[in-house]
Amino acid sequence: MMITRLGTFIGVFMLGCSSREVPLAEIGRFSIMEKDARLRAEVARVYYPENRAANLGALQLKNAFILADILGRNGNPITDEILERESNRIDANTRDPATLGRVKAVFGSGSSFDRSSYRKDFVLPVYVERMIEPIFQALPLHGESHQRALDFRISVLGDPTKFRKRATEMKLETGEWFVSRESGLRYDPGSRSADSDSRTAHRSSSPKIVNQGEKNHALHEEIEKAWAERNDADLDRWFREIIEPTPMNAVVSSVIDQGESWYVLRLKRRTKKLATFDAVRIPKVRFSDWLRVEREKVRVLGSLTEPP
Repeated sequence: MMITRLGTFIGVFMLGCSSREVPLAEIGRFSIMEKDARLRAEVARVYYPENRAANLGALQLKNAFILADILGRNGNPITDEILERESNRIDANTRDPATLGRVKAVFGSGSSFDRSSYRKDFVLPVYVERMIEPIFQALPLHGESHQRALDFRISVLGDPTKFRKRATEMKLETGEWFVSRESGLRYDPGSRSADSDSRTAHRSSSPKIVNQGEKNHALHEEIEKAWAERNDADLDRWFREIIEPTPMNAVVSSVIDQGESWYVLRLKRRTKKLATFDAVRIPKVRFSDWLRVEREKVRVLGSLTEPP
């Protein structure tokens, strides 16, 4: 059940709603009221002022509440405490305080600030979008694929020279894994197993940022800067914790978790700036497949017209 502490949610999601108001839509335990849709549309236009799509706010909230319902059914219900922590995190970590100030102004100021609506219509969508994939990665869905990776690694520890031969015998995808201080992380597939998908075969450390033209150019630059800093730290960890301790031609000491896949690696070449590994890649349950199935379980009442 999505909400285990219903009383907690009354203050967050129902305050200020007359009993005679009819929701535009109900998603699980969440209701989208006319006020919610209006406020969320104003928030969206802080970022994209030219977007005048019909039902913009309601559709964004519909998606957010679907994700919230999915999180709740998978053991992570949204509570007042969670939203308060997320609100504090947003305040502390924002790289664009001016834009955040404009968002907050949508909900009023001073004693008239509508904190309940701010949490429901802004903080909650930020939280669920940020957490849905990490929580998916932590779910006990990937045990079988992880065990296959462990079994393969154990099978080649005694003779790493048979790394690719053993992978072929076990019908596993093989390729090469590159760690470069100049170009980041890259996987190049060699052979693909029957259940492999070429769409997930290549992995780059490049950030996935949608080009929005002139919109929020400063924020775009801040995102890229933050990504570059995280990428450098990640590469430092690779060299310090994985590459340097691994003897040449040896299998890395643990299975590597790279989000959508498990990797078993055997070090082939190493310099101060580049390392190359033989690699076996074993895909996990794909996030998009899991999310599609989970979405179908969510109870949605009310009709909201999607834009063409």
